[in-house]
Amino acid sequence: MNNTVKFIAPTTPEQSLTELAKMAGESIEQSTHALVEIATALLEHLKTVQSAPKTDAEATNITPLYMSVSQALERYGVSRTTLYQIFQLDGCPKLGKCGKKILVPVTAFDEFFSSLIMEGKADEIN
Repeated sequence: MNNTVKFIAPTTPEQSLTELAKMAGESIEQSTHALVEIATALLEHLKTVQSAPKTDAEATNITPLYMSVSQALERYGVSRTTLYQIFQLDGCPKLGKCGKKILVPVTAFDEFFSSLIMEGKADEIN
């Protein structure tokens, strides 16, 4: 006894819906209604997920102690070269390391980066 199901890929959405309805033993209208309900539920779920905070720190408004170089690049909107030049400046907060990963102290670096901008020293980098 062969239990293989032969399925030919439909070429249009209507053909897909017709094939699904046949396989489920339902009418096209019932299948369409079910698909609309599923799509609506998925959209509502996506809205909920997108509006939810992405991390525990964002949910509680806690500033992390350290961030990675990649996070610093995103946070300050500078190039990797510029960021490493800033690391070399006098007064730059001491960087941490965890294995090979460089960790940037968030609060101290925020203050240092702001002071560079406020004092007009940001143009001197590069």
